[in-house]
Amino acid sequence: MAPDASHQPSPSLPRADAASKPRRGVSVLGRIGFRAFIIVLLMLAALGALAVNGLKVLAHQNTIIEELGVRDRVAIDAENAFSTPVADFSSAFSAVMAGALPPTVTAPRMLRNAQEISQGFQALDALLGSRLDPVMIGGARDMAARLIPLGEKVRDAFARRERGAYTELQEEWLDVQVAFNRVISSVRDLVRADQKASLDRARDQAEAGQRTTLIAGGVGLVGVLLTWLVLVQLTARPLTRVARAMQDLSRGDAETDVPETRRADQVGEMARAVGVFKSNLQATHAMAAQALDGARRTARAGAARGGRRTQPDHGGNRRGEPHHRHRPGPGRGGKAAGGGQRGKSARPDRDS
Repeated sequence: MAPDASHQPSPSLPRADAASKPRRGVSVLGRIGFRAFIIVLLMLAALGALAVNGLKVLAHQNTIIEELGVRDRVAIDAENAFSTPVADFSSAFSAVMAGALPPTVTAPRMLRNAQEISQGFQALDALLGSRLDPVMIGGARDMAARLIPLGEKVRDAFARRERGAYTELQEEWLDVQVAFNRVISSVRDLVRADQKASLDRARDQAEAGQRTTLIAGGVGLVGVLLTWLVLVQLTARPLTRVARAMQDLSRGDAETDVPETRRADQVGEMARAVGVFKSNLQATHAMAAQALDGARRTARAGAARGGRRTQPDHGGNRRGEPHHRHRPGPGRGGKAAGGGQRGKSARPDRDS
């Protein structure tokens, strides 16, 4: 008698590969959100660097413009307000000495020029005196104190046409003029130095701004490349491959390979979860195949038992025919017939 298929040992079900088992956690660096956060920080750093650089450039530009347009301009105006009357006083004195100008007409102008020189020196001393050489500015102050009395003497001498006093007054004026010319020269050098320093700072600031802009642009470019790498290469394309594997599994293809199962990030975690579905599908297919094989075995065993039931009846009929032909008496034949009937009724019991 054939063994029943239900008692056969079941084939081993496919196990999920160790790499396809979902892990309980993903490292911080493997999380897509953390990577996106790092990229956002890089982009914010680039934008912040550009913003700070722009503000610094504007602040330094305003400072340089103020220095060039206000401080240096004020110093230049103060120097002009001082040097112009000095030149006028000197030229007028020389013209009178040469006889080119009448002394009586020039006399009031000389005192007026002396007063303008004194006012210009006071303004220049208040503005830049602390930055000039102390010895030089001290001598110029002494000469400025002598200037108004000198102007009065020159005016009176010109008004009275005292040509004998012109030479002595001119020598005194030359002493004053030398001290004032030194101050004027020093002020001009100081203004030029300030302008050069302002221009140098402007150039340095322009170069620093260019460097900061290039660095911020490089950081922004790195952020864009990281965005493309994280969102496209490391996330979108792997998820597309995992989605295709899920579609194949949903159509019942248990032999589909699940990609990205060895990755340590969230994409790998999702791929390993899909691997579990694949293992379950393979187990379901194995169980269905086992059930179908058991049904086939049961059908073959039933067909074999049905063939054994019909074979003994045909043999009894062939053996019973000679008994009917050769038995002489009806009594024995009846007994034999009865015995044959009992034998027929007994064999099905044994077969059953």
